[in-house]
Amino acid sequence: MKKVIFRMLAYLVDIIVLGLFLTFVTPNIPLFKSKEILAVNESYTAVGQEYVELNNKYDEILEDNIISEEEYNDLKEKYPNLASSLESLVGSETTKEKVSYAILDKAKDFARETDYKSNKLSLNRYILELIATILYFGVLQFVLKGQTLGKKLLRLFVVNENDEVPDLKIFLVRSLFTSTIVISLIHSILAIVLTYKDYVSIYKYITALSSFYIIFMFGIVVLRDDCRGLHDMILKTRVKLMNKDNTEYKTLEFKEKNDEKDND
Repeated sequence: MKKVIFRMLAYLVDIIVLGLFLTFVTPNIPLFKSKEILAVNESYTAVGQEYVELNNKYDEILEDNIISEEEYNDLKEKYPNLASSLESLVGSETTKEKVSYAILDKAKDFARETDYKSNKLSLNRYILELIATILYFGVLQFVLKGQTLGKKLLRLFVVNENDEVPDLKIFLVRSLFTSTIVISLIHSILAIVLTYKDYVSIYKYITALSSFYIIFMFGIVVLRDDCRGLHDMILKTRVKLMNKDNTEYKTLEFKEKNDEKDND
């Protein structure tokens, strides 16, 4: 468990370092359309605020179980993004559940639209992130002999099956597995080549793929005794944890397996 925790903490440090670098770099380069992306995200933040406020007004809206024309017009003025979802309910007896579902569906539509617009604007930024990821987790890790800044902080090393520093090409390929940037890049390309309608039709599959990738990649590390991820097994690498006395930390299972090999 100690090795898993150290590995996760090292990854967190690395993501923060890389994220801080990109945060300072991308807003200052017009090519990355940071202002346009910020405007899209701010509009969605406004929708989120409307959703929260409307959820707190259900009892007031449905005091007599009917949304009147006057009440509807007032809601449209105060909540221009979400109140239009209630138009079909105006003038007829309704329930809190119907109102809730109508507003929620509208909010989900805005989420998909925001994702589409943001990804459509983000291709250049994702390409930069991909390059930065390869340089950090690939080139830098090779130069530092199997360590990133996070791994160095927590005494972790990437080695091959011979307990040696892998070749540069191994680190370059390995870097593509260490974040979801490749999936983000695919999102962006799909948003550019597909119409909004087509993008929406595959939205849930894209989202599911992203979630599955994260759970699967990190889940294997947690479940395996040797803490090897799928990328470690494919590339024949492992991450070793060193004690303060410069000896390798080994789990009980790891020790038992190696003792069996020695006895053979």
